[in-house]
Amino acid sequence: MSIVFDHGSPVPDKLVHRLITTEASARGAVIATRHTSLHVLGPPLEGPDWLAADGPSNDRDNHHRRGILIVDTVGTRLRRRPG
Repeated sequence: MSIVFDHGSPVPDKLVHRLITTEASARGAVIATRHTSLHVLGPPLEGPDWLAADGPSNDRDNHHRRGILIVDTVGTRLRRRPG
């Protein structure tokens, strides 16, 4: 869930979840909010001479689709199954 406040608006210390219907209402969880600044992420590399060309695409020949993960001596294929 994301709630957007106008710049400079006060942010409450907590939020209360409520569900309201035409017949009833219910109060849910109370959660605290954070008042920390977000980190701004930038590109991993800068300049004109780099290319992101080896991501986990859906191409049949992409090696990211043919990996094997071994956990407790059991191998599991790491590719998406059709469907």
